[in-house]
Amino acid sequence: MNPTQRGSFPRDENAVPIVQNGLLTKKDITFSTTGTVHVPLFHITGSVLINALYGIVTTVLGNQTAVYFDLYDQSTRTVLTLITGSTATTLPAGSAIEKDALASVAVHLDTAAAGIFDENTTSAGLPHFQQFHVGQKTGSIQTDIEYTYTTSDNPTTGAITFYCGWVPLSSNGIVTPV
Repeated sequence: MNPTQRGSFPRDENAVPIVQNGLLTKKDITFSTTGTVHVPLFHITGSVLINALYGIVTTVLGNQTAVYFDLYDQSTRTVLTLITGSTATTLPAGSAIEKDALASVAVHLDTAAAGIFDENTTSAGLPHFQQFHVGQKTGSIQTDIEYTYTTSDNPTTGAITFYCGWVPLSSNGIVTPV
């Protein structure tokens, strides 16, 4: 059966989008708050495979420690990277914040203070980003991927464009910016 065109991309007979390398959703965030902050990035509907989750710093970051990603379903936070996180303070524009390993490992920071070269260190030929499956909480409860950070008494500054590369696993699987 030939795929049909419905919406912005072709879908199979089960209404699942047909994609080659996945879809990419982005969200721009400018920071200015103090404390421990959970920033909703991407809303998850249905079931999706995340191929890449990362942010590119667009304006130098100030005062961000314990940086990590989590999944929040309005009652429970499931960590996607180590909750003690990494310190992103002073990362210059062009730097990357990435989920490139299991949830037990902190986010990976690639600083643009020098040229960036980064590859998977565990085995040649493996993808750079850590794939993972997420799904919306039963009952159409809002389920979001969040970026979490902590600041001291001084508000943080800076900006990041976050990206989520994904493939739908269910007929209603989609990732949208919050």
